[in-house]
Amino acid sequence: MAMCDVSNMVAMRIDDFFEDKPDWTGDLTGRGAFKEDFVRSFLSGPGDGISDVEVAIPLANLVHENLISCGTDGIVSVQQDEIKVAIRVLKAVLNRLRVIVDIPFHDYSSFKAYWLRNGCSGSWAARRAILSQIFDPIHEFLAQLDVETPAGPTSSIRNEATTGWPTVDEELRELRRAFASATTPQNYAAIGLQCVRVIGALADSVYDPSVHVRIGEEALSYDKTDLRIARFIEDALPGRVNENLRGLAKKATAFAHEVKHSTNPDVNETAIVADSVILLCGILRSVQCLA
Repeated sequence: MAMCDVSNMVAMRIDDFFEDKPDWTGDLTGRGAFKEDFVRSFLSGPGDGISDVEVAIPLANLVHENLISCGTDGIVSVQQDEIKVAIRVLKAVLNRLRVIVDIPFHDYSSFKAYWLRNGCSGSWAARRAILSQIFDPIHEFLAQLDVETPAGPTSSIRNEATTGWPTVDEELRELRRAFASATTPQNYAAIGLQCVRVIGALADSVYDPSVHVRIGEEALSYDKTDLRIARFIEDALPGRVNENLRGLAKKATAFAHEVKHSTNPDVNETAIVADSVILLCGILRSVQCLA
């Protein structure tokens, strides 16, 4: 299949499907109002300056992350009627892209009925697994259709596979885009900020209050990125490996903040911090799969 030329298209994010809310901190319930009419506009074809690929990638992430939340903590950013629209439009866009996929539900209720039929009534992990079976091939195929990033100083910036965590993959995609076009110290500092966003999304993906909160504790807040990742690692790995990986995560976070606040970051420094963040994502994904 020929690659789509989207070099002049708009790079969309999940946030583009919601009204602006500057104080949003990552809690799905805190996003702005869902722009249903805007999303519906892609039913019949691409938008003005927005390709089907650019719509499909964040829309697939949006649907996937909300279905994960529906099957676990129940905290969603789009409601029943809205997820129905999102899934319908996603199927239409994927069909235009000739992505062969079967999403066997059309809203939260039908997803719940599906997981009950498939023996997932008592397991959040099982619900995540069936969603991964459906959505991971979609994410991988769309990533292949996405804009090829120009060669940079490191291979992982260019070629790292998707993680399967929708919000992490979206932030990694933005990181690669930013890296590909960066030419000034200001651009490189912005990549440091994007690395911080990746780590925030990573912490949100691995930290599960139902699993990682100790008796007598309160759930760690969204801004406690290091502590959330550390708690996940503590519970997933024993002994010396635990300690070393927590140290790696803390160093990667500190490095990202250092580049973010640097007055004169260069391309090599930026490439190293981006690689360290991508490496951390890959390691923690492996840890979660083995847990």
